[in-house]
Amino acid sequence: MKKISILFFAVALMAFAACQKEGEAEIECFIGEQNIPYTGGSVSVRISSNAPWTASWSDSLEVNVEPSSGRGDAIVTVSAKPNVEGRTRATRVKFLAVRTEDDQRSTYFVVTRDAKPMLICEQKSLSTSAEGGSVYFTVNSNCPWKVKSVTCNGEGWDWTGKITPDCNDKNNVDVEVKIPRNEEAASKVYLITLALDDYPDTELVLTVNQAGA
Repeated sequence: MKKISILFFAVALMAFAACQKEGEAEIECFIGEQNIPYTGGSVSVRISSNAPWTASWSDSLEVNVEPSSGRGDAIVTVSAKPNVEGRTRATRVKFLAVRTEDDQRSTYFVVTRDAKPMLICEQKSLSTSAEGGSVYFTVNSNCPWKVKSVTCNGEGWDWTGKITPDCNDKNNVDVEVKIPRNEEAASKVYLITLALDDYPDTELVLTVNQAGA
């Protein structure tokens, strides 16, 4: 009889422990990370939990989570404003499920906004004498770009072999523009238009003013 009681107690204890384990707080996010365009947008995230949960995140002025709390399973919308910087921006959202002070579980979701396409040059206008020669522009970009068009006094100008490089992947690069001698008394204005490969509407216009002979 004593052996049966001990066995029954052991079985009951194991069952109790199993119930306790099944009752632990659990939470799962079915998407770990997601990219959105630099123009902003939103993404839906499925949350599964067996306890009340709350969401917390930094960058609250740029990113919003709705709903930011709940109980059990839910579809959460993470939305972000446009990224105005020339670098990617990542925001980590923490979902925390709490049953008791000692029974908590968390999971994370990361939303990354693409960098805003950037094509800039601090000194966009340079001058040269009637003798011509090389002038240099330092172009900074985070996307591939190329020369879109070149005009001289409003007329198309063949820049073949006269602009080096006439395309580039990204980052800082010194662009050399070889201006021929001006044989005329009137001055000339060269307009060099660069554009991003993937965002052709993002342009940069460089100007070279050449004196007359």
